[in-house]
Amino acid sequence: MIADTTFLVDVMRGRSEKAQKKMEEIDRTGVVVSISSISIKELWKGAVKQVRQDEKQKIGQMIQSFHVLPFYLREAKCAAEIDVHLESTGQVIDAEDVMIAATALCSNQPLITANVKQFKRISGLKVVSY
Repeated sequence: MIADTTFLVDVMRGRSEKAQKKMEEIDRTGVVVSISSISIKELWKGAVKQVRQDEKQKIGQMIQSFHVLPFYLREAKCAAEIDVHLESTGQVIDAEDVMIAATALCSNQPLITANVKQFKRISGLKVVSY
C-alpha cells in the first residue's frame, strides 16, 4: 500500500482520528506501507516554506519508517498518460498527485488517501479511504 501525502500529514500531525485509526489497523495487520519520493518532495517543501527545523526532523524520522518508492522513467511515462487522459476529459488534478498515482499503478499497489474523489478519476488505481 502506498500512502498519499495527505495521509502522511494527517498521521504526522495527529489531526485526523480516522487517519490514526487507519494507521493502527495497518500496523495490526502488518501491511507494508510505502511512500512515493514525490510525497517526500511535498512534505519537505512544506517544512522548508515554514522554515521549521523541528518539522524537518519529524519528516526525516517518518520517512525512515517507510519504504520509499522512486519516480523513474516508467512512472514518468505512466504519469504522462494519466495527465493526457485527465486533460481530455476535463478532470485535471495536481501534477504531484498524478505522479503519486503513477507510482502506485506501476508498483501495483493501492493508494491510501483522503482525496478519494480526486484519485478515483484515475483508471485502474485502487484507492483506499480513511
